[in-house]
Amino acid sequence: MNSNSSAYCLIEGFYEPQNFLINKDKGFSDDEIVYLRKALTINIIENLISSTEAKTLELDIFLPQQKENYEEELKEYFSDKLKTNCFTDKEKFIENLKQFSKYVLIYSDVMGISPKDIKNTENLISSDDNLLVISKSENNDICYIAFNKFDNNLIELMLEHEMNFDNLLSNIKTEKFFIHTFSGHFRVNGFFNFRLLYHRLSQKESLNYCSQDIHEKFTNLFIEYRDYIK
Repeated sequence: MNSNSSAYCLIEGFYEPQNFLINKDKGFSDDEIVYLRKALTINIIENLISSTEAKTLELDIFLPQQKENYEEELKEYFSDKLKTNCFTDKEKFIENLKQFSKYVLIYSDVMGISPKDIKNTENLISSDDNLLVISKSENNDICYIAFNKFDNNLIELMLEHEMNFDNLLSNIKTEKFFIHTFSGHFRVNGFFNFRLLYHRLSQKESLNYCSQDIHEKFTNLFIEYRDYIK
């Protein structure tokens, strides 16, 4: 095992289509949800690539269900800057991580993580201490975790449906870790947080974590739902 090897993992978060309903007559279509989630995923990968000094980012992706052309679409978008390993089997995903010494596990629908945040997280888990970094949103969602000792339980918890900050802490031995908590990130896993996305991206600081190109992708949806997000 390389003592400096880091596993960057993207976990496709669970979502409920009804969370994207505005009222009984209006809500996101399935295609719009797919479009939104793809733009969020691309945004995270862009920031991960910007944060690393490696020419190619190697990314492990956990998908609850196999998606046709998923890897091909990402490779087409990022060309030679990205190498992906996709897993639908939880045991194989966890087994693959044993070769690494540092771990960053991010939900794919998170917004607000900048390259600087990722670098700061990497610096923290480069410690010899048993570190656990947790990013949580204002409404208690887990956005990402990072740690520097292989921990099967932590990984399994991140693959659980509806895992939030309180649930995570209640299912680990907190005395094992030096825990650092970050805030300022959020998951776009429903229409309420889509409105939050609109307001956050209207702020100048959003340029630190969302490129103009990705912002324009979101704008297509903002225009469609402009009467409901202001």
